[in-house]
Amino acid sequence: RGLFRINSRTFAEYLRKRPEILAANGIKSWNDMLDPLLNTRMAKIIYDIQGWGAWYASPPELGGWLNTAQGG
Repeated sequence: RGLFRINSRTFAEYLRKRPEILAANGIKSWNDMLDPLLNTRMAKIIYDIQGWGAWYASPPELGGWLNTAQGG
């Protein structure tokens, strides 16, 4: 959902297991993922914990590009 295509199951898991992180970023509900700022904050939270692998629907070539860009 939204700009960074946050998965509903991932969102629910973070809301259940890490509510303090979401609250500190102003994220209260699934509908917040329609707000570009809150969606970006949620994506940053997910990225910091899981990395790019959390975006499993991304094309394979993106992973190769990221590894090259990061010196891998």
